[in-house]
Amino acid sequence: MKDESCMILLKQINDGLEKFSNNIVKEEGLTFTQINVMNLLAKSKRGEMTMKEIEKELHVAQPTVVGIVKRLSQKDIVNTFADETNKKIRHVELTDKGAKLAGYAEEQLEKVEDELLKDLEKKEVKKFIKLLTTIRKSLD
Repeated sequence: MKDESCMILLKQINDGLEKFSNNIVKEEGLTFTQINVMNLLAKSKRGEMTMKEIEKELHVAQPTVVGIVKRLSQKDIVNTFADETNKKIRHVELTDKGAKLAGYAEEQLEKVEDELLKDLEKKEVKKFIKLLTTIRKSLD
């Protein structure tokens, strides 16, 4: 295997991003994945999402989403409620505390992204994002 294979580089980048992101809201005991869920909810047009929608957006299994949401709920960051027409469907929304934390985390993550991409030109950033998106789609 080459010293700088794609797999190794992606793993190193992921580990670094996760470590940094986990430090952003460390005092709340939040993880990178929990921050991602909070950001999804904050950006949701309806102000809430179903568990199934979160699962699809994050490309993770249903039990993973259940665990993430359960931990966020225990920290008073999200509320969950049953769908009015189908009680099997669970909706998730941010609490006031969750909305504030999501805003703070988003600001911090934007700073990190700006720092990471500062040496690239806008054109290179667009190409980089396009390549990453193509790779992610191939995992579906």
